[in-house]
Amino acid sequence: MGAIYRKELRSYFYSPVGYMYVAVFMCLTPMFFTQINLAQQTVSMSGMFYYVNIVYIFLTAILTMGMIAEERNKKTDHLILSAPVSITEIVLGKYFAGISVLGITLALSFIYPLIIHHYGKVSLLRLCVSYLGFALLWLLFIAIGMFISSLTESQFIAALVTFGILFALLMLENFISNIPNQTIANLVTACSPMNRYNDFQLGLVFLGHIVYFLSFAALFVFLTVQNVDRKRFTD
Repeated sequence: MGAIYRKELRSYFYSPVGYMYVAVFMCLTPMFFTQINLAQQTVSMSGMFYYVNIVYIFLTAILTMGMIAEERNKKTDHLILSAPVSITEIVLGKYFAGISVLGITLALSFIYPLIIHHYGKVSLLRLCVSYLGFALLWLLFIAIGMFISSLTESQFIAALVTFGILFALLMLENFISNIPNQTIANLVTACSPMNRYNDFQLGLVFLGHIVYFLSFAALFVFLTVQNVDRKRFTD
Protein backbone atom coordinates (compact mmCIF):
# COMPACT_ATOMS: atom_id res chain seq x y z
CA MET A 1 0.00 0.00 0.00
CA GLY A 2 2.88 2.35 0.75
CA ALA A 3 4.09 2.28 -2.86
CA ILE A 4 0.59 3.04 -4.18
CA TYR A 5 0.20 5.85 -1.66
CA ARG A 6 3.49 7.48 -2.65
CA LYS A 7 2.72 7.09 -6.36
CA GLU A 8 -0.70 8.70 -6.00
CA LEU A 9 0.54 11.52 -3.78
CA ARG A 10 3.32 12.33 -6.25
CA SER A 11 0.84 12.24 -9.13
CA TYR A 12 -1.18 15.06 -7.54
CA PHE A 13 1.86 17.32 -7.63
CA TYR A 14 3.15 16.12 -11.00
CA SER A 15 -0.12 17.52 -12.36
CA PRO A 16 -1.89 20.84 -11.67
CA VAL A 17 -4.51 19.16 -9.45
CA GLY A 18 -2.60 19.20 -6.17
CA TYR A 19 -1.23 22.69 -6.71
CA MET A 20 -4.65 24.00 -7.70
CA TYR A 21 -6.22 22.41 -4.62
CA VAL A 22 -3.75 24.14 -2.30
CA ALA A 23 -3.61 27.40 -4.28
CA VAL A 24 -7.39 27.94 -4.44
CA PHE A 25 -7.65 27.17 -0.74
CA MET A 26 -4.89 29.63 0.16
CA CYS A 27 -6.29 32.34 -2.12
CA LEU A 28 -9.87 32.22 -0.86
CA THR A 29 -9.55 31.40 2.84
CA PRO A 30 -7.72 34.65 3.70
CA MET A 31 -10.68 36.53 2.25
CA PHE A 32 -13.15 34.51 4.35
CA PHE A 33 -10.98 34.92 7.44
CA THR A 34 -10.71 38.69 6.97
CA GLN A 35 -14.42 39.24 6.33
CA ILE A 36 -15.66 36.93 9.10
CA ASN A 37 -13.12 36.71 11.89
CA LEU A 38 -11.23 39.99 11.62
CA ALA A 39 -14.07 42.25 10.45
CA GLN A 40 -16.56 40.80 12.95
CA GLN A 41 -13.90 40.32 15.65
CA THR A 42 -14.92 36.75 16.42
CA VAL A 43 -12.64 33.92 17.52
CA SER A 44 -14.96 31.17 16.27
CA MET A 45 -13.75 29.43 13.11
CA SER A 46 -17.17 27.96 12.28
CA GLY A 47 -18.16 30.88 10.05
CA MET A 48 -15.00 30.58 7.99
CA PHE A 49 -15.36 26.79 7.80
CA TYR A 50 -18.89 27.23 6.42
CA TYR A 51 -17.58 29.03 3.34
CA VAL A 52 -14.53 26.79 3.11
CA ASN A 53 -16.89 23.80 2.88
CA ILE A 54 -18.47 25.30 -0.25
CA VAL A 55 -15.04 25.82 -1.84
CA TYR A 56 -13.99 22.29 -0.82
CA ILE A 57 -16.92 20.78 -2.73
CA PHE A 58 -15.43 22.02 -5.98
CA LEU A 59 -11.88 21.15 -4.95
CA THR A 60 -12.79 17.65 -3.78
CA ALA A 61 -14.70 16.94 -7.00
CA ILE A 62 -11.50 17.81 -8.90
CA LEU A 63 -9.29 15.90 -6.45
CA THR A 64 -11.24 12.65 -6.58
CA MET A 65 -12.47 12.60 -10.18
CA GLY A 66 -9.42 10.75 -11.47
CA MET A 67 -8.77 8.42 -8.53
CA ILE A 68 -10.23 5.42 -10.35
CA ALA A 69 -11.77 6.86 -13.52
CA GLU A 70 -8.43 8.01 -14.95
CA GLU A 71 -6.92 4.54 -14.63
CA ARG A 72 -9.90 2.97 -16.38
CA ASN A 73 -9.96 5.62 -19.11
CA LYS A 74 -6.25 5.14 -19.89
CA LYS A 75 -6.61 1.34 -19.58
CA THR A 76 -3.81 1.29 -17.01
CA ASP A 77 -6.03 -0.19 -14.31
CA HIS A 78 -5.14 -3.73 -15.42
CA LEU A 79 -1.46 -3.01 -14.86
CA ILE A 80 -2.14 -1.83 -11.32
CA LEU A 81 -4.52 -4.68 -10.58
CA SER A 82 -1.89 -7.17 -11.69
CA ALA A 83 0.65 -5.74 -9.21
CA PRO A 84 1.50 -7.86 -6.15
CA VAL A 85 -0.85 -5.90 -3.88
CA SER A 86 -4.51 -6.40 -3.07
CA ILE A 87 -7.31 -4.23 -4.44
CA THR A 88 -7.98 -3.06 -0.90
CA GLU A 89 -4.41 -1.80 -0.61
CA ILE A 90 -4.68 -0.04 -3.97
CA VAL A 91 -7.90 1.73 -3.02
CA LEU A 92 -6.63 2.64 0.45
CA GLY A 93 -3.41 4.00 -1.05
CA LYS A 94 -5.39 6.28 -3.34
CA TYR A 95 -7.73 7.29 -0.52
CA PHE A 96 -4.95 8.17 1.92
CA ALA A 97 -3.15 10.15 -0.79
CA GLY A 98 -6.28 12.25 -1.26
CA ILE A 99 -6.57 12.71 2.49
CA SER A 100 -2.95 13.84 2.61
CA VAL A 101 -3.64 16.65 0.14
CA LEU A 102 -6.54 17.69 2.35
CA GLY A 103 -4.21 17.53 5.35
CA ILE A 104 -1.76 19.93 3.69
CA THR A 105 -4.44 22.61 3.39
CA LEU A 106 -5.59 22.02 6.97
CA ALA A 107 -2.01 22.39 8.22
CA LEU A 108 -1.64 25.65 6.28
CA SER A 109 -4.88 26.95 7.78
CA PHE A 110 -3.42 26.77 11.31
CA ILE A 111 -2.03 30.25 10.66
CA TYR A 112 -5.51 31.70 11.20
CA PRO A 113 -5.91 30.55 14.82
CA LEU A 114 -2.40 31.90 15.47
CA ILE A 115 -3.46 35.29 14.15
CA ILE A 116 -6.59 35.23 16.32
CA HIS A 117 -4.53 34.22 19.34
CA HIS A 118 -2.28 37.23 18.77
CA TYR A 119 -5.25 39.59 19.14
CA GLY A 120 -7.51 37.70 21.54
CA LYS A 121 -8.14 34.59 23.57
CA VAL A 122 -8.74 31.34 21.68
CA SER A 123 -10.41 28.29 23.21
CA LEU A 124 -7.94 25.57 22.22
CA LEU A 125 -10.45 22.81 23.00
CA ARG A 126 -13.21 24.29 20.83
CA LEU A 127 -10.72 24.98 18.06
CA CYS A 128 -9.55 21.36 18.08
CA VAL A 129 -13.14 20.12 18.07
CA SER A 130 -13.98 22.38 15.10
CA TYR A 131 -11.02 21.05 13.15
CA LEU A 132 -11.94 17.48 14.09
CA GLY A 133 -15.47 17.92 12.75
CA PHE A 134 -14.17 19.52 9.58
CA ALA A 135 -11.65 16.72 9.01
CA LEU A 136 -14.23 13.97 9.64
CA LEU A 137 -16.71 15.57 7.24
CA TRP A 138 -14.16 15.62 4.43
CA LEU A 139 -12.86 12.14 5.17
CA LEU A 140 -16.39 11.05 4.32
CA PHE A 141 -16.78 13.33 1.31
CA ILE A 142 -13.46 12.22 -0.22
CA ALA A 143 -14.57 8.59 0.19
CA ILE A 144 -17.83 9.42 -1.59
CA GLY A 145 -15.93 11.14 -4.40
CA MET A 146 -13.61 8.17 -4.81
CA PHE A 147 -16.57 5.78 -4.99
CA ILE A 148 -18.22 7.89 -7.69
CA SER A 149 -14.92 7.91 -9.61
CA SER A 150 -15.01 4.11 -9.59
CA LEU A 151 -18.38 4.11 -11.35
CA THR A 152 -17.30 5.76 -14.59
CA GLU A 153 -14.40 6.15 -17.01
CA SER A 154 -15.15 9.85 -17.50
CA GLN A 155 -13.40 12.20 -15.09
CA PHE A 156 -15.77 15.00 -16.11
CA ILE A 157 -18.84 12.94 -15.18
CA ALA A 158 -17.20 11.84 -11.92
CA ALA A 159 -16.44 15.46 -11.00
CA LEU A 160 -19.92 16.67 -11.97
CA VAL A 161 -21.76 13.95 -10.04
CA THR A 162 -19.48 14.32 -7.01
CA PHE A 163 -20.06 18.07 -6.95
CA GLY A 164 -23.83 17.60 -7.19
CA ILE A 165 -24.02 14.98 -4.44
CA LEU A 166 -21.71 16.81 -2.04
CA PHE A 167 -23.53 20.10 -2.63
CA ALA A 168 -26.86 18.37 -1.94
CA LEU A 169 -25.51 16.89 1.31
CA LEU A 170 -24.12 20.27 2.34
CA MET A 171 -27.42 22.05 1.68
CA LEU A 172 -29.67 19.26 2.94
CA GLU A 173 -30.39 20.88 6.29
CA ASN A 174 -31.76 23.99 4.62
CA PHE A 175 -34.63 21.96 3.14
CA ILE A 176 -35.53 19.79 6.12
CA SER A 177 -38.00 22.38 7.46
CA ASN A 178 -39.88 22.20 4.13
CA ILE A 179 -40.52 18.45 4.39
CA PRO A 180 -44.24 18.07 5.28
CA ASN A 181 -43.96 14.60 6.80
CA GLN A 182 -42.33 14.84 10.25
CA THR A 183 -41.21 11.21 10.24
CA ILE A 184 -39.34 11.70 6.96
CA ALA A 185 -37.94 15.00 8.22
CA ASN A 186 -36.63 13.29 11.36
CA LEU A 187 -35.10 10.49 9.26
CA VAL A 188 -33.37 12.98 6.96
CA THR A 189 -32.09 14.91 9.98
CA ALA A 190 -30.72 11.72 11.52
CA CYS A 191 -28.93 10.81 8.28
CA SER A 192 -27.61 14.30 7.52
CA PRO A 193 -23.82 14.61 7.95
CA MET A 194 -24.16 18.37 8.41
CA ASN A 195 -26.40 17.86 11.44
CA ARG A 196 -23.50 16.12 13.19
CA TYR A 197 -20.88 18.45 11.73
CA ASN A 198 -22.64 21.48 13.24
CA ASP A 199 -22.33 20.00 16.73
CA PHE A 200 -18.55 19.89 16.31
CA GLN A 201 -18.55 23.55 15.29
CA LEU A 202 -20.37 24.33 18.54
CA GLY A 203 -17.58 22.61 20.46
CA LEU A 204 -19.62 19.48 21.18
CA VAL A 205 -18.08 16.02 20.78
CA PHE A 206 -20.25 12.92 20.62
CA LEU A 207 -18.78 9.46 20.12
CA GLY A 208 -21.76 8.55 17.95
CA HIS A 209 -20.90 11.37 15.54
CA ILE A 210 -17.31 10.18 15.20
CA VAL A 211 -18.50 6.60 14.61
CA TYR A 212 -21.00 7.89 12.02
CA PHE A 213 -18.36 9.67 9.91
CA LEU A 214 -15.75 6.93 10.15
CA SER A 215 -18.29 4.18 9.48
CA PHE A 216 -19.73 5.80 6.37
CA ALA A 217 -16.26 6.70 5.09
CA ALA A 218 -15.25 3.06 5.55
CA LEU A 219 -18.47 1.96 3.81
CA PHE A 220 -17.73 4.00 0.69
CA VAL A 221 -14.13 2.78 0.65
CA PHE A 222 -15.47 -0.79 0.89
CA LEU A 223 -17.96 -0.14 -1.93
CA THR A 224 -15.12 1.24 -4.06
CA VAL A 225 -13.08 -1.91 -3.46
CA GLN A 226 -16.03 -4.09 -4.42
CA ASN A 227 -16.76 -2.06 -7.54
CA VAL A 228 -13.13 -2.14 -8.72
CA ASP A 229 -12.98 -5.88 -8.05
CA ARG A 230 -16.21 -6.45 -9.99
CA LYS A 231 -15.05 -4.44 -12.99
CA ARG A 232 -11.78 -6.38 -13.08
CA PHE A 233 -13.73 -9.42 -14.26
CA THR A 234 -16.35 -7.63 -16.41
CA ASP A 235 -14.08 -5.30 -18.46
